[in-house]
Amino acid sequence: MLNFLFGFHGRIRRTHYLLASLGIGFVLACVGVSAVVSGLSISDFGTDNADVRFDPSPLGFGIASLVGIVGFWSMLAITVKRWHDIGVSGWFSLLSLPGVTHFAVFLLLCLLPGTVGGNIYGDDPRGRSTITPSIPAPAAA
Repeated sequence: MLNFLFGFHGRIRRTHYLLASLGIGFVLACVGVSAVVSGLSISDFGTDNADVRFDPSPLGFGIASLVGIVGFWSMLAITVKRWHDIGVSGWFSLLSLPGVTHFAVFLLLCLLPGTVGGNIYGDDPRGRSTITPSIPAPAAA
């Protein structure tokens, strides 16, 4: 499991990439929201005025930052392995860094099938082989 989330060698399937991305994104969103909510304080001064203050907790944001770094590393690792499954270099992961192309590259990685059989990055995660079974010659009549 550690190699799946943090290692940069090998290949992973589309479904594993999609599920891992959604899981990591969910954890990061929950930690981020809880860090922000823990710093909010609302004081009600009557019906017309409500005072909302944001006073961040250093411990909460420290934990959120640590979880964010670990989440970024694991997202980068599974993205590199997904590019490896397609048969290209993991450096293409730079295209999926947050920005304009992030969602398009995510969809591309979820839709493109991996190469059949082994490639220079490892064996096929689906166990397929490029060796075709031999077809017996027809019997002479």
